[in-house]
Amino acid sequence: MTDVLKNKTFETPMIEVNKAERKIVIKGSSNLIDPSNFYQDLSNRIEDYLLEFKNFLVLDFYFDYLNTSSSKWMF
Repeated sequence: MTDVLKNKTFETPMIEVNKAERKIVIKGSSNLIDPSNFYQDLSNRIEDYLLEFKNFLVLDFYFDYLNTSSSKWMF
C-alpha cells in the first residue's frame, strides 16, 4: 500500500511511501527558494523509516526540474 506524504505542487515534488516494498518515491519539480524546511522534514522522515525498515530503504527520484538550492539538499 502506498501512502502519499506530500502532494505535488508547483514548487514541491510528491512524496510517496510504500512500506511493503520499503520504498520512498519523490516525483515532480523542486523549485523552492528556501527548501530547508521541506527537505529537513523529509530527511527526518527518511531516518525514521530507516529505523522502521531495519536499515534498508529504496529511494527513487524522478525530478522534472531541480533548482540549485534544492540540489544542494539532494547531495
